[in-house]
Amino acid sequence: MAKKLFIYHQLQLAAANLRAHADRSAIASAGVTGAQAGVLLAISAKPGSTQRAVARTLGQGESAFTTMVARLISAELVCRQRDQQDPRAWALTLTQKGEEALETIRKDLMEMNQMIAQVLSPQEQADLAQVLSRLAVLGRSTD
Repeated sequence: MAKKLFIYHQLQLAAANLRAHADRSAIASAGVTGAQAGVLLAISAKPGSTQRAVARTLGQGESAFTTMVARLISAELVCRQRDQQDPRAWALTLTQKGEEALETIRKDLMEMNQMIAQVLSPQEQADLAQVLSRLAVLGRSTD
């Protein structure tokens, strides 16, 4: 009988290993976790986005995301102010310290990409990126 392929398990192992490496690197260089770095990247991509919009972009629940934002505000990496279009919502932007941390994080991400490039050919990288984009929407809530 052929060995059964457990793709999800392999994805979990690869993601856990890469996430642990990214966390160690981001904490050492910028003082943030990989998840917090993701928040900084998302805010940087769309400054002034609402807290809810950034949480959705990252596929996170609002209550957990609120806690993460509070930590980033305490660390003086993120600024939160009332949204101009909806005064009930919070708009997020990076502080100067957050911008500086993000520059360091981007260097770390370049190193991570170089590590991946040592294992995968350019075509395999392109194929993997395409497949991961398609997989990223599986199981995502549509509410």
